Amino acid sequence: MPEPIITGAVVTAAAKAAASEAGKDSASLLKRLLGPSVDEFGQALARSVAYRTRNFGRIAEKADRKATSMPADGIVSYRLAYQMLEEGSLCDDELTAEYLGGLLAASRSPGGRDDRAASWCRIVSGMSTFQIRAHFILYREWAERLHDMPDISIRIQHGTATMHAELHEFASVMRGDSPISEDDALQDGINGLDAASLIGDYAVGPRRGELSDSEFAETVRVLPSFRGLELYGWAQGLPGLLTEDFTTKAVVFETDPPVPRLTRVSLPYYTTPGS
Repeated sequence: MPEPIITGAVVTAAAKAAASEAGKDSASLLKRLLGPSVDEFGQALARSVAYRTRNFGRIAEKADRKATSMPADGIVSYRLAYQMLEEGSLCDDELTAEYLGGLLAASRSPGGRDDRAASWCRIVSGMSTFQIRAHFILYREWAERLHDMPDISIRIQHGTATMHAELHEFASVMRGDSPISEDDALQDGINGLDAASLIGDYAVGPRRGELSDSEFAETVRVLPSFRGLELYGWAQGLPGLLTEDFTTKAVVFETDPPVPRLTRVSLPYYTTPGS
């Protein structure tokens, strides 16, 4: 196992040191600006720093678990680390933290010059929890069901990698313990992935028209996209996963807490090699 990228304890110590230095120079200024309310403001700021430090520490711990294939002497780009601290530290969703941890784990390089994950960090940080869950639920199934399946690019282009999932099970798993309705979660999740080009062609609805060939009464029909495949690789801790490598390198990885697997799902246009 490589040396930890950065741990929660390291983050906490760094934050305390920075706060100590900054405090020496800014205390008098804050006092002049805020007057008697400066103490209350300071307490609120301390709570905010503690919250963001805790979240960043969670991401760092998840990254440390995933960083088994990265160069032991590599470091993370300062640009990515700063962006993760600025944007990722506001994340308190565990699955989103898994994705950000994968980005951090996959970004170690000699001299910290690999900043490819910076754009993905911005994308992931801007996704809702339902969009993250929808992406993970779908691509986890593709990672298993397309394993060792050749010519995935052609299968995406011709639609033969299309997945059918029973609508209510998919919406329920994606919704998790959120108080919003399944319809609202489904709309946000699927539409958000489509807007970000993280899925290809899709349809949602009852078994009629273009969904008349589904085995389910109500279906989510989705085709993977090249960007969606690559993002799953980053979440797993694989930098820049090529489409042609998805079927051999992408795996079903665990999350804490676990996200239930789909049980009513199929690849209706799947054909085995040679058939």
